[in-house]
Amino acid sequence: IGRDKRDNQRIARYVSDQDLVFKTKDYPGPLCVGRQFPGKLWDSEVIAQAAAFVAQFSPKAKRAGGQVEVLINQGAKEESASVLSVNMDRGDVPWPWKETSWDTALAEKRLLSEKEK
Repeated sequence: IGRDKRDNQRIARYVSDQDLVFKTKDYPGPLCVGRQFPGKLWDSEVIAQAAAFVAQFSPKAKRAGGQVEVLINQGAKEESASVLSVNMDRGDVPWPWKETSWDTALAEKRLLSEKEK
């Protein structure tokens, strides 16, 4: 998740065609990349949850409340999701998943690197 315009530009350089790229449509906000690993594709429910997660990082979308349109790109394909803006500060977290541990992320990264060789 990009924290500002500069982060968003850096992140955009590393996007692959398999990645899901999330961006709020009508509000300034972060660029977020959802990396899909072979055999671990995201289902529509997880994609919608990720879109709601991204929307809450847009201060203007959060203040507006209600529905927020999030663009979801994968390669040349673009979709959108209308999600309810949540406020994690209040504990409004509708998704059941949690952050992957650093050790798990490193292990998956190593496996992906080995497969690409």
